[in-house]
Amino acid sequence: GSSQLPPTSESSIQALNTALVVKYAPSKRWVVESGVGYGRMGQTVSPMNTNTLTKSLSSSENYQVTTKNTNALRQNSLGNVVVKSKSAVKKPQSDQLFYDAALSHTANISVSEVSQIKQMLDYIELPLTARYFVSRSKNMALSVAGGVSANFLVENSAVVDYADGTSTTGTTDNLNDITYSSHLGVGFDVPLFDKLTMTLEPVFKYFLTSANHDSDYDFRPYSFGMSAGVCYRF
Repeated sequence: GSSQLPPTSESSIQALNTALVVKYAPSKRWVVESGVGYGRMGQTVSPMNTNTLTKSLSSSENYQVTTKNTNALRQNSLGNVVVKSKSAVKKPQSDQLFYDAALSHTANISVSEVSQIKQMLDYIELPLTARYFVSRSKNMALSVAGGVSANFLVENSAVVDYADGTSTTGTTDNLNDITYSSHLGVGFDVPLFDKLTMTLEPVFKYFLTSANHDSDYDFRPYSFGMSAGVCYRF
């Protein structure tokens, strides 16, 4: 359950989203917008649980390595990260450590390597937005906008980086195929040519439903971003 999650430090990743939007203006003040977009969200998690390698030492010059093939499982607020790797047991940073341990008649020692995980989720977004123009002038138009989006998960990936420079890939468990989010923005439209306008819009986005359908994880991310584009009026 979520109460068993190990302590982590989580930070969101920066991503570049793209969209094609069609606008319909039933009046001079109101505009309805819809379209299709491609977006990415995710986070970087560190430090995570450490991998442990154990060597059975029989002498200072002769020792055996005990390893096993397994799946490494990591937990955080988004969900379990399953890493399919040939071996979840990492190589030691230096065999000198084991040589010294043998001299001191240590039967077993372990080496831990801190890992960092990056989780990335890619979505196809279908937004529906209502926009109200507060003011219009020759040089600029100011508007406020709000709406909802249906987000369809198309890519689920995770990368685990180890302290020795190696990495493995995996996925986040139990993610919803469809999530819903809301967005609010303040738009600035600047005319460029007769029918061409440049748009700038600070946007706040919040997920209304959790990205993970496991009841132990209620991950509803939010983000602040800047939207920029060009608009052509027919």
